[in-house]
Amino acid sequence: MHPTSLAPAQTTATKRVLSAAARRRMAVAQRKRWAAARKAKAEAAATPAPAKANKKKRRLSPEGRARIIAATKRRWAAARKAAAR
Repeated sequence: MHPTSLAPAQTTATKRVLSAAARRRMAVAQRKRWAAARKAKAEAAATPAPAKANKKKRRLSPEGRARIIAATKRRWAAARKAAAR
């Protein structure tokens, strides 16, 4: 038997009721938060971000590629030699 099946069956959950005044206070607070968020976003848009220097993409030279290929071939040759033993 599952442990939750031992608990008494509750058909309806009790609902929390807020007064109209409490809902009004929550709405006012939420509007205040949204206003602050919009203000911060507008200020961020008004101040331009410092221009980034365009970094050139680093390219692999043919010599560098050849050295990597040679090293890989040596590594695989050593692995094959070790496996053959």
